Amino acid sequence: MVAPGIRAGEMGKHLGPCALVPSKDGKILYVANADAKQVSFVDIDSGESTRSISMPGEPTGLTLSADGRELYVTCAATRSSVLVIDVASGKIKADIPVGHTACGPTVTPDGKRLYVCNRFDNDVS
Repeated sequence: MVAPGIRAGEMGKHLGPCALVPSKDGKILYVANADAKQVSFVDIDSGESTRSISMPGEPTGLTLSADGRELYVTCAATRSSVLVIDVASGKIKADIPVGHTACGPTVTPDGKRLYVCNRFDNDVS
């Protein structure tokens, strides 16, 4: 289902949205904007971006922790990382080094493990 009218950020600026995940309560859409090197928090009801967080590299994937309190963002680069963002405050809590061109983060149902594809290392962290 397409949700018309939702904007990932500033109008007139090419952001390059490439990945998204809804909050557990369905009120916020987290959007990875690769070209702008940021993650936007979009209010689904209003379609407006309520917060944008700068990333150290192009965000390539998003997933939420099992409890929905943390957003895991893969940032692709030769030395990629996974940023752990507290969704309540928007603060980056951790920067975890992973392999080359990280993407496709996923959390196990019990929330104990996070897996990330390292595209050009041809492995998984």
